[in-house]
Amino acid sequence: MSKKTRRHHTPDQKINLLRRHHLEKVPVSEVCEGAELQPSVFYG
Repeated sequence: MSKKTRRHHTPDQKINLLRRHHLEKVPVSEVCEGAELQPSVFYG
């Protein structure tokens, strides 16, 4: 069993995720699916 490595997102990637949600009104669930994030990580 191998452990998954932790992914690191650049500040630009984080800004793009937030921009998609706040400005383009994309639901958090869709943003998280595309970025392979858990919603709790998105809100953190």
